[in-house]
Amino acid sequence: MNHYSGSIPNTLNHGREWLQHAVCKADPDAMHPGNDESGIAYAKRIWAACPVRMVCLQDALRTGDNDHGIRGALKPSERRAVAQRLNPDQYTNADAVTDAVQAVLHPATAERTLRDLWEERAYELPGGHLGWRGDAGALSFQGRAYTPKRIAFLLHRGYDPVGIVRRTCPVVECVHPLHVADNRERWQQQQTEPGKPEQVAAQGGRKLAECGTTSAYQRHVRNKEFIDDACRAANAAAQARYARTGSTKAVG
Repeated sequence: MNHYSGSIPNTLNHGREWLQHAVCKADPDAMHPGNDESGIAYAKRIWAACPVRMVCLQDALRTGDNDHGIRGALKPSERRAVAQRLNPDQYTNADAVTDAVQAVLHPATAERTLRDLWEERAYELPGGHLGWRGDAGALSFQGRAYTPKRIAFLLHRGYDPVGIVRRTCPVVECVHPLHVADNRERWQQQQTEPGKPEQVAAQGGRKLAECGTTSAYQRHVRNKEFIDDACRAANAAAQARYARTGSTKAVG
């Protein structure tokens, strides 16, 4: 298997100084072979010896330069395939990029991930919910047991849940990451409900989320309250970000 290395000189941490180390400087035209297979193979051989191929690929992913030329030893279609497997905030993560490259170039030997399983099984339901194809009970993945809700939580939050992951919306089959919570999140949500001592007594207690946020939207759903337009808009925006990037967190 080709081990795609992210090893680059330390000077690459500063602006675009990495361009000084690019081997393609000697023959830049060779990096634009069009559809000529022999030219593509030649360009990739040049890149195989380049110490900055990883940072060049990361730069292409970050700037969206995925339509022309060979960058980071990948042709445009391969770079687009790599980009589709990553969230934008992963473009600077050499390990994540390496895994995506291996999955694109060597699909038969690439390690299967929970993200792959999620993309295969999760599907849209009416009203902004997500269902799960197949058994909704625990399944075994790489020697560990996961429920669909646990997978949703882990992929969205980026860390293992505390205790049992349960849905927070009224749709029984829903596994949407925004509609599940672990023991800690449910406890935190309970402390913000009206009448709780932690809220009533509190100078430093946690306040209820204001309307116009996804937290407020989830509270309305959980308590079967009227959902105002601002909360609906916030939830729709979060779902749109999730569909586009795999994360509900706004960037910038």
